[in-house]
Amino acid sequence: MSRYAPQKRERRANRWLPVIGLMLAALLAIAAYLIAFPLVELGRDQSETIDDAYGDLRQQFAGYDWYADSERYHGNNIVEILVAAVLWLVLMGLAMLAVGLATYGTDPERRAWKQMGPPPANKKAVAKQLKKDLKELKRQEREFKRKKD
Repeated sequence: MSRYAPQKRERRANRWLPVIGLMLAALLAIAAYLIAFPLVELGRDQSETIDDAYGDLRQQFAGYDWYADSERYHGNNIVEILVAAVLWLVLMGLAMLAVGLATYGTDPERRAWKQMGPPPANKKAVAKQLKKDLKELKRQEREFKRKKD
């Protein structure tokens, strides 16, 4: 008499994960850009030193030819763009941390290493694994006898 034991299905990696990551990065960039304008205004309202630093930065960049030539694209918002870039890096770091915590332990290569057992050179680990396997076989045999009776 044989018994049927369904095999465990191996989980496949989600092939859409890189696309989702790229969309997340783009959405966080848009969010950072939208948040940067009120954040810069808040900083300017809080301190005149910050307001002067922002003005100096704008004047410094206005002196560059490449910056003046491309003003129709950035609208002299260099401070907001820099704040948005820093904010995007912070948000991406937090998002990568969250994704890393959510996908921890799902590396298929790691599962294969666990299934291989200890290396033969490690005699103590091999003996321990053999004892563990023997104990599991005895447990399965007792369970089989119990079901047979």
